[in-house]
Amino acid sequence: MVNTYITHVIRCLYKSNTLELSEISKLIGAPEEFCKEILEKKETGYTEGLTLEHVDRIVDFFGMAIFGTSFCKDLFAPQKSHYRNWESLEEIEKEMVNIGVAITNVVSKSSVSAVNYAKECSHFINSCEQMISVIKESGSSDDGIESSEN
Repeated sequence: MVNTYITHVIRCLYKSNTLELSEISKLIGAPEEFCKEILEKKETGYTEGLTLEHVDRIVDFFGMAIFGTSFCKDLFAPQKSHYRNWESLEEIEKEMVNIGVAITNVVSKSSVSAVNYAKECSHFINSCEQMISVIKESGSSDDGIESSEN
C-alpha cells in the first residue's frame, strides 16, 4: 500500500510540475529510465522496482506530511494560492488528487481505529463476564428483587 501511494506521489510531483523528471530521479536515487517507467504505467498500483530505499528518500525529503490527506491536493492547488484552485484543475488532476486523498484516508484511519475498537469491545465483554461471576458468587438472584418490589 505504501509503495502504491509513493508511486502515485511521484506521478503527482511530475504532473503538477513541482519537480522535473531529473529532479525526481535524484530525489529517490533511481535512474531516469526507472522514473519514466513509473510515469508511463497507467495502473495506479504499479510499484515494480520501487524499494524501501526509494520510499525512505522521498519521505526523508518531504517528511511525514507526505502521508497527509492534503499532500496531493497541495501539489496541484495549494491552499493559499490565488492562481490555482479546485475549479481550475483539469479532470486528470482532480482524479489524481482524489486518488491520493482516498489512499491516505484508508491508510491513516481504518486499521488503528478497528484495532482499538476491537480492544475496547474485548475489555467491555471481560468486565461483563466479571460482573456476572461476582453476582453468581454472591448468591444473589432475581427472585429477591421481584419479591421486594411487590
